[in-house]
Amino acid sequence: MSNLFTSTYPPYDPTDETGFSYETVVKRWPIIITGVIDQLHRDCHTLSLQAQEPGADAGPLEAKIGEGKAIIEKISKLKYQMGRDHPLE
Repeated sequence: MSNLFTSTYPPYDPTDETGFSYETVVKRWPIIITGVIDQLHRDCHTLSLQAQEPGADAGPLEAKIGEGKAIIEKISKLKYQMGRDHPLE
């Protein structure tokens, strides 16, 4: 006896142009991802300004900047792959 729920409706298909999820995938996700990239870029810029201040401990700030840049790189790659219908890594 299985306790798994089985829906009476099929799952949403984001490739179905008539479905409501299509607009979310095609229009909203890129905007959300761009917003994340922009915010991370602003945060990295703020951290770099803080690292240049006299008396600032630049070591931890530089580590945060490096981590932020790595995250930006990965999210940008995801956005690129999504925009060109490539397989996601």
